[in-house]
This record gives sequence, structure tokens and C-alpha cells, in this order.
Amino acid sequence: MEIKQKFQLWYKEPIETLIAKDEHTGFAVLMITLPILERYVRRKLSITSDNLAMQTGFFDELARLFPQFRSPEYAQRFWKCYRHGLLHQATLQLKDGAAIAFVHGSVPLLECSPDGREFRLSANKFARAVLSIVEDDLETFEDASGPPPQLPTISISSLSSGVSKP
Repeated sequence: MEIKQKFQLWYKEPIETLIAKDEHTGFAVLMITLPILERYVRRKLSITSDNLAMQTGFFDELARLFPQFRSPEYAQRFWKCYRHGLLHQATLQLKDGAAIAFVHGSVPLLECSPDGREFRLSANKFARAVLSIVEDDLETFEDASGPPPQLPTISISSLSSGVSKP
């Protein structure tokens, strides 16, 4: 199965299903979207270190992809609040005096206050932007020559589907 099919089946279709299902799926949408964005940026920059805090290039790239962050430092603050909070505690992580507002739908995509202490995010619009970025560069997202883990192969039969490593 080619990467475009894998991406559609595993990531895009489930995210689009959640987006279409209900206006209250924002956290779930972000819990899928943020690791996709992380994988893409890590692959793009060949980052193998587990500690992104030591990788300034990662946050430089986030700020380039989403200029709404205003700076790599604010992108890093967002990452700590949203990515770390949602994936480790299933909620937003409020540290460093950040005042965060999670707003569904009424935000154009992402807003960051001038001081980088407040973020407003439309999970659905953000997810669609990430899907578009990755879909436009699927070779980087898969990059079997890059650092592990590579995407596994998928086997689909008429009754079930399964995942296996090549």
C-alpha cells in the first residue's frame, strides 16, 4: 500500500470523521494531529533526539509553518501547553504563567497574544492545516531512510485489517 493510501486511511479519514461528527471533538482531534505534526517536523529536520527542548530548529520550523506563533519561543510555549498537556494529561498544561483559551470554531486558525501567554486555537482548522502540510509532502512524512520508527505496512482483507512491520 502506498503512503498516500496509508495517510488517508490512518490519519486523514479518522480526523475528518471526528471533525464532522461533533463540535466537541477538539481535544481528540488535536491528540491525533499534534503527533502527526511532530513526526513531520522531526523527519523534515532529521531530528532523532527525544528531547525537543534541546532542538531549537523544531520550534523555528513550527513558527515558519504557522507564523501566527510570532516566534519560536511562543511556538515552544504552545507545544508545552497543548502537545504535552493533551498527550500526557488529556488536558491543557498551564505552566509558565500561560493564560490559554481553547476556542472552537470562532478563531480563524490560531491566535497568539503579543506576549505569547495566550493562545486561541480552532482544533478543526489547525488539524486541516496540518493535514494539508503533510499531504503536500508525504515523502518527508514517511521517509523510510530516516530515523525510526518507519510507518508499518497494512494488510486489509474483506473481514478485517491488521498492521504488520515490513
